[in-house]
Amino acid sequence: MWIAMGAGLIVLLVAAIQRKNTRACKGVEIEIRASGNNYFIDKDDVRRLLNATEKDYVGRPLKDFRLAKMENQLKGNVWVSKANVFFDNNEVLRIKVSEREPIARIFTAGENSFYLDSNLARLPLSDEFSARVPVFTGFPNAGTKLTKSDSSLLKQIKTLSQYLVADSFWMAQIEQVDINAEGKFEMIPNIGEHVILFGDASDLEKKFHRLYVFYHEVLSKIGWNKYAAINVQYRGQVVAIKNETTNTKTGNDSSVANEQRVRQMMSWSPQQWTGGDSLSRALPNYPATRSVAPRNTVTPLKTTGANGVQQPKMTNTGKNSNPKKPVAVMPGKKETRK
Repeated sequence: MWIAMGAGLIVLLVAAIQRKNTRACKGVEIEIRASGNNYFIDKDDVRRLLNATEKDYVGRPLKDFRLAKMENQLKGNVWVSKANVFFDNNEVLRIKVSEREPIARIFTAGENSFYLDSNLARLPLSDEFSARVPVFTGFPNAGTKLTKSDSSLLKQIKTLSQYLVADSFWMAQIEQVDINAEGKFEMIPNIGEHVILFGDASDLEKKFHRLYVFYHEVLSKIGWNKYAAINVQYRGQVVAIKNETTNTKTGNDSSVANEQRVRQMMSWSPQQWTGGDSLSRALPNYPATRSVAPRNTVTPLKTTGANGVQQPKMTNTGKNSNPKKPVAVMPGKKETRK
C-alpha cells in the first residue's frame, strides 16, 4: 500500500511540474513603495533595470523566468532597498520594489552633496526629485571610506534629523544644521537672526525644550534679533550671547510679528509643512530671502542648483568663530514640553 501511495504522489508531482512548464505569463504588475511622496525611481526605471517591458513578458512560459536574477538586477540600483519578484495564482508577474528612505541631505566641506538613508547609506541626488528632509552642512569627509568619527557623526545626524522630521515646529524653524570643526551642531533658524549652539545629538528632547522655553519667555518679549547666539549645550540652562550689531528698538518692534509667525508655525501639522516648498509659502508675510550671518560669512553656494533645489547657506564654523562672553543665562526649568 505504501508503495502505491508513493507512486501516486510522484505522478501528481510530475503532472504539476508539467502544468507549470506549459503555463504562460498573463500580465505584469509593478508596485513601488516609497517614503511619503518621495519617488526617486518610477516604473520606467524598473523596466530599464530589467531590460524589458510588459510586452516582453506576457505570453512567455513561466519556466523561462529567472526570478532571483531579476531581483538582483533591481537591487543593483542604489535607491532600491528591497525587491520581490514572483507569480501569483493567476500567472501574473508581481514586481514589488521598496525604495530607500532619505532622512537627511548632507553637504560636505568640499560642497559635494548626498542623501543619507535610515541605514546610514549615502545616496546620490536625483535630477527629478528632491526629498524634503533636514539639511546638514560641513560634513568633513567627501570620500567613500569613512573613519570611526565619521560613522559616529552620521549616526548623530540620523538621530537629530529623525527628531526634526517628527516635530512639525522644529522642522519648520530649523533651516539648516552646520557641523563645526569640533563635529558639533550649530543650527540656523528660519525666524530670528541668531545661531543655535546645540552641541552633539545627546539629550535632544531636553535641549529643544530649553530652546522652546527661551523663545517664548525671552525672545518673544525682548526681540528675536537681540542675541547672536543661543547655547543650549549646558545641562539645565540656556546661555545667550548679545548681538552687538542689532538695533534694540527694531528688534522689539518686530518681536510681535515674529511671535505671531512662531505661533502660526506651531499650529501647522506635519502634512501641511510637507505640502509647501519653503517657509515663505507657509507664512506669506515672511520674507522669501534674508541674510543670516551669525558667523564670518564665506563665499556662499548658489541659492539654487541646476534642478532648482535650494542650496544651504555656508558659514565659517571654525574654532575661533565662537562667541567669547555669554551675557544672559536662563536657568533651566522642569524639562517637559507642554
